[in-house]
Parts: sequence; C-alpha cells; structure tokens
Amino acid sequence: MANDSEQPFQISIPDVALTLLNRPGSFIEVTKVLPLLTGSSPEHPSSHVVAPSLPGFAWSQGVQKKGFHGNHYAELFNKLMISLGYSEYVTQGGDFGHVLRLITASLYGPKNVKASYTNMPMDLIFYGPSSDPVKFRQNPLGYLKFLFTPYTSREIQGITATQTFFKTGMGYFAEQSTKSQTLGYSLMDSPVGMLAWIYEKLVAWTDSYPWSGDEMLTWVSIYWLSCAGPAASVRIHYELTKSHEAIMLPKSTVPIGISLLRAKAKVVFESEHDTGGHFAAYEEPEALVDDLRKMFGKSGPVRPSFQGVLAIDVKFRRDSHMSINYSLANSRTF
Repeated sequence: MANDSEQPFQISIPDVALTLLNRPGSFIEVTKVLPLLTGSSPEHPSSHVVAPSLPGFAWSQGVQKKGFHGNHYAELFNKLMISLGYSEYVTQGGDFGHVLRLITASLYGPKNVKASYTNMPMDLIFYGPSSDPVKFRQNPLGYLKFLFTPYTSREIQGITATQTFFKTGMGYFAEQSTKSQTLGYSLMDSPVGMLAWIYEKLVAWTDSYPWSGDEMLTWVSIYWLSCAGPAASVRIHYELTKSHEAIMLPKSTVPIGISLLRAKAKVVFESEHDTGGHFAAYEEPEALVDDLRKMFGKSGPVRPSFQGVLAIDVKFRRDSHMSINYSLANSRTF
C-alpha cells in the first residue's frame, strides 16, 4: 500500500480495490476496467483489483448454514483481503454490492477500509419512494431546508419514475427475498427459465447496451454452471432482507458522499453521466475509471489524507430508478 511522507495515508487511484458484485452480474463485470486500473502511467499508478465471487455465486462455495448475512460477508471479505496481504484497501460496489461494501466499511473502517465507492447508492430504497417531506423530529435541519426549498421539477420526475419502478419492476425482488427456495427449484430445473430470469434484467437495466449472443450466454452460464448450483445466488436477498440489513443500512460516523444522505453528511464527490446503466463497469468502463481517478487523484477531494471511510456517489442514466431519481427525489426524506 502506497504511503506519502507528507500525509498519514494517500493514494492516487486505489492501490488495492475490493470490488463487490451481485446478481445478475459476476466477476466478469470487472474485465473491462481491469486493463485501465492495472495499467500504469506517470499520471495513474497501477492498482491491484480483487473481485471475489460472493458465497453461492460463480466459483465460490455455497453457504452451508442459515442466517449468513451482511456482517458475515463483511468478515469474510476483510479476512480475504488481509490474507492476500492487503491490510488497507478501498471498496466498490453497486446493488447488494453497495450494501455489503457499506457494511464492510462500517465494521472495518477506517483501520482496514480507507474509502468506499458506489455507482448505485440506494439507502432506504426498499422502503419505497415517498413524496412526503422530512419530519421535523426526524431531521430538524432537513425539515427547515424543505420549507424554503421544496422539490424541484427534476426531483418530482424522480419520484414519479421511482414509483413506476416499484409498481412494475420489483417483482423479482419480492420473490427472491421471500420465496427464494421455491424460485431456486425452478431455476435449477430449466436452463431456459434461468436464461429468461437473467436476460430480462440484462436488457431492462442497461442503457441500450448491444449484448451479443456470446456475452449473454457467458453471463447466464456463470450462474448455470456455478459451483453451488443455479439456486444458491438468490438466497442473499432472503437473508439480507430477513436480517433487515437490506433496509436499515449502517450509519457512518465519518463523511459519506451519497446524495440521499445529503442532509446528514458532507458530499465529497458526485458525478452524473448521460449514458450507462446498472452494470456501469461493463457498460461504461472508461467513465467509471475516470471518476475513480478524479476522486483519488492528486487534486481529488480526498487527496490530503484519508481521515475515515468515504463514499462516492456516481450515477449512470439507465439506473435512474434506483440511483439518480431515487436519491434526488428522497434526498430530504432521510
């Protein structure tokens, strides 16, 4: 881990990045950013990238006992990084990867986790969208701000888009978080069923990405041929929902950069993109890496030193139902 004699801890781009990926993605998502992050130049030092498959995903072992939830994932990730020789690292993730990297940072930062980056902030999203202003007893400052600065037209559009998504796009989550084993039998029984279950999300959650037949089959085959079987990966939704970790995400005692929490913390870095979707590292690798370089570069907002765990808010257009619109629309309701 690189250190600077002038500051207690400094990096340009994360020297060691733990990337957490989730259904229906996998480690294959990082293949396009690896050459950009690991390649060295005078401006951008080479980085080490660790992209583990979650337990039950791809080539990782399946979970053997009930009740394996966020804290267990976080402990596993931190032990993995330390065993690889990385006692200090940063984390990145979207979707449930976002949830897990936040839990990991809350438990092992700032000693081990020095910073945290997300391309899909979704705190409290599982409560559903709300057009109600923040309550005074919940957040007095946020309440007063709302009185003088009501929702903008963009925020209202965000609320509308999010409400539409919750009405028409969350069926998969309801099934996986309540009847994951029942769904698992169907996925194990039919490769066509597995293809349909994943294909729909790959198309709907990307920004007109031109999927080739080989790409589509590769992504789906990783699930079909996974070591723990096609059904194992859906259980994470059940366990994290049952433990409430998918809903009540840990609060940070250090700066955090997610617009949803704007009323409670200082936003250190934000970036919005006109293109890109749920699988940002795969769809827009250059844009994602460029944001990392801006964040951790010599002139970046955290260049002076890492005093604690930081989260970076990056929003890609197609994922608006979960990040741009939701976080903007609800930035005053937390």
